[in-house]
Amino acid sequence: LSYGVIAQFAPTQALALIAAAGAIALFAWKETRMAAWGTAVTIAAFWALIPLSMWGVAGAEALAGMPFLANDAVTPPDLGLTLAPLAAALGFIGWRAKALPMQTQWTIGCVLGLISVVALHSLYKQAWGITSLLAFEHYGMGERTIWQALLMLAAYALWQFGPKLAARIMSAPAARYAALAAAGLALAHFTWFTLFLHNPLLTPQHVGPTPIANWLTLAYVTAIAGLWMVSQIARQQWPSMPAITHHIVQGVMMGLITLLGFSLLRQIFAGSVLTFLRISQNESLLISLLGIVIAIGFLAWGSMRDERSWRIGSLVLMLGAVCKVFLIDAAVLDGLLRIASFMALGFSLIGIGWVYARQLKRREAPDTTEPA
Repeated sequence: LSYGVIAQFAPTQALALIAAAGAIALFAWKETRMAAWGTAVTIAAFWALIPLSMWGVAGAEALAGMPFLANDAVTPPDLGLTLAPLAAALGFIGWRAKALPMQTQWTIGCVLGLISVVALHSLYKQAWGITSLLAFEHYGMGERTIWQALLMLAAYALWQFGPKLAARIMSAPAARYAALAAAGLALAHFTWFTLFLHNPLLTPQHVGPTPIANWLTLAYVTAIAGLWMVSQIARQQWPSMPAITHHIVQGVMMGLITLLGFSLLRQIFAGSVLTFLRISQNESLLISLLGIVIAIGFLAWGSMRDERSWRIGSLVLMLGAVCKVFLIDAAVLDGLLRIASFMALGFSLIGIGWVYARQLKRREAPDTTEPA
């Protein structure tokens, strides 16, 4: 009733702020009157529901392939007049509360986390100012990549510095869970938007004119580093985690490294837009050569680190390159080029066989060292 009376005279822009201020005042007056301050919080939440719903609809459309433009983000006035008052009320209640049920505390934390993500994402979208599909084609890759990198940096900060603040803010397991959530969100964002929906190899996306020093490298390196970080955090949190999980992570890392190599090669030939030109005969040959070189790199890394997964990945990639040479490249080559391609393939196979022979000899050699 009090809020209804005030709403007849106060400007519309201030109603959410009035409800949030009333919630803070009622909570500070008597914390046990949960129905009183809870009603005021609910009114403030209803005001925030409209911009949150609009942001959610735009996010759902983005998941289906429609780019999330700056016009769809929550505007700064809405952030300040609706989301910020609710966040302030919930933050004050969560900070000062002494006897709230655990379920209520988790609800407050989740709502605050949602508001924080929406606010940061909306401000980030407004800063880039992508308002058309043409602008998205030019700057969408950079916008996604930097957002992914920021999420990964937040995950790393939570992982490294969260436990040091355990006594003040959160416990060490809670910090690791938060780091896993941020890193998982970054990896999911990269997987769905950069690998599937808007992959530069399949859709027009400007990746930058400079070879290697472009958005492709930053996006893939961030994802690979994120996979490594997630595996390390998971080992700390669940020491008895099955070994198959570690092998799966390494397999995904090898796949991303291979895809990055092919994308960078495509960028050298096609320029900033990878779909601009068709794959030429020379590029097709270099793709096979690149696959062999990456396979040798996997084998060297697996031998140095004694990682069986990388050696198996090397064999799989080498087999794929061999099949491509025999089935595709050799069919379109003539004369000396065909001979050169088979010679390069033969030398590569001989080199890999020699490395594997050394590996087997080292494993079968008896251990002659005596215990101290």
